Amino acid sequence: MQSFFTSYKGGRIHYKIHGKGKPVVLLHGYCEDSSVWQQWMEAHRAKQLFVAIDLPGFGQSTLLSSEYTIDDLTSIVHQIMEGLAIKQFTIMGHSMGGYVALAYAARFPQQLKGLGLIHSHCFQDSPDRIANRRKSIDFIHRHGTGVFLKEFYGNLFAPDHVSQHIPTIRKLQEAGKYISAEAIAQGAKAMIDRPDYAPILAQFQQPVFMFCGGQDTAIASSISFRMASIPKFGDFHFLPECGHMGFFEATSYFYRSVSGFLGRI
Repeated sequence: MQSFFTSYKGGRIHYKIHGKGKPVVLLHGYCEDSSVWQQWMEAHRAKQLFVAIDLPGFGQSTLLSSEYTIDDLTSIVHQIMEGLAIKQFTIMGHSMGGYVALAYAARFPQQLKGLGLIHSHCFQDSPDRIANRRKSIDFIHRHGTGVFLKEFYGNLFAPDHVSQHIPTIRKLQEAGKYISAEAIAQGAKAMIDRPDYAPILAQFQQPVFMFCGGQDTAIASSISFRMASIPKFGDFHFLPECGHMGFFEATSYFYRSVSGFLGRI
């Protein structure tokens, strides 16, 4: 596995390249980093060329010189892939990373062979969701990141799965100690400001992989099922027992389903 850096708007952006085969861009979720994909990249390095990016302020990437938007994140992806001279690829994102993948599909659809939304969705935030994000931003600025992140990572897993994944949760919490309050706040603001991507998903001409969980406290099942019927060529997977972290909670099923999807495109 190789690590590289690129510069964008005053920030230093880190990304990893691993494997060989069909190129797949991996985008992590909110308050995560590219290490969440480590097990997947190791297990499937013979079939896919993975490009896993740390979004600004997370992992080894720094924040930009000014607040970023979701479109800025698509520009970062585009700059990296242009630099690698990879003209067509599949893009897959977890949660916040899925919003970036959708925004990329809006701007550069001709470069995509497929799109993956892993515990993510295509709709704009509801007023209640926006209010909750603003409360989180305020809480973090007043109390710091420690208390917020201690609860945050455990809540990503289905209640019945938490005890099985204590080492993973602790690893996420340890990495989270290095995330600044400003990085968390900027990520939340970028998600608040994003548009509705449902029309983009409806117009997208390539296959779309969707992986959702019935115990996901971040995305209601009704939202997942509403999204499922939108793509022209959708591959929808819904696991009633999973929370927001299906690639950890149902690893074998996730690998089989995503590998099947990638093998067909």
